Amino acid sequence: MIFVFSSFKKREATLIGIWKPEYFDEKTKIATYSQSSSFKKKSAGIQFFTDGKLKVKQSTGTCGTMDANEKINYEIVEGTWTISSDSIIELKHPLWGQNLTEKYKLKELTENKLVVQIIGLQ
Repeated sequence: MIFVFSSFKKREATLIGIWKPEYFDEKTKIATYSQSSSFKKKSAGIQFFTDGKLKVKQSTGTCGTMDANEKINYEIVEGTWTISSDSIIELKHPLWGQNLTEKYKLKELTENKLVVQIIGLQ
């Protein structure tokens, strides 16, 4: 009889990596993201680095569109991020020629899912 013992270490949930938006609830201001291996061509996203740096893929224009055939142009900007002991994530980056500070309350973080609630934009 042969016994094989193996252990699998579960990956710890972390903000580090690329997150793409999946759903946003306008009423509750809760946003859900999924982990991604890269920025997607036709989608926004956020990339957190271990050193507190950040990349944000965002629309270059201020207007949204309801036309699925209308092209949306994206840019990737750099910024910084921090997280406080009370699970408040703060992002600072440029947006349309101004400096933006976003504050989110961390609601859920798993290996593949990030859920935050917008609590402030400045």
